[in-house]
Amino acid sequence: MAAITRRGNCGQLPDLHNLYCNAVNHGFDAFAAIDRITLDEVIEIHVAGGRWEDGYWMDTYDGRVPALVWELLEYTLPRCPNIAGIVFEPLNYYETKMTADAIAGELTRAGQIWRRSDRASDAMQE
Repeated sequence: MAAITRRGNCGQLPDLHNLYCNAVNHGFDAFAAIDRITLDEVIEIHVAGGRWEDGYWMDTYDGRVPALVWELLEYTLPRCPNIAGIVFEPLNYYETKMTADAIAGELTRAGQIWRRSDRASDAMQE
């Protein structure tokens, strides 16, 4: 992925909820997976929610962000020297299933994590 972003002159957007889904469904350590990824080209990080369906955790963008995804964000964010933002993305279809307060809460939490990160402090000084 690092080679693709370098050659393509583009950034990378890791989807932490998708990584979480794969870790849950396939039994691997998501934090160890982050450690194996070159994060120099990351410009945004994506977080979302999901749900259980037929015995699998699904990346459906229709619920609150799981606690472990927030932990992954806190773990990953300081390792991204070129980060510009965090994206919380509920699908339009599901927005009515989450209250405005729930969506605001997710955005507030993402903002709090952003402000605590060393990368965010560096970006604000530039």
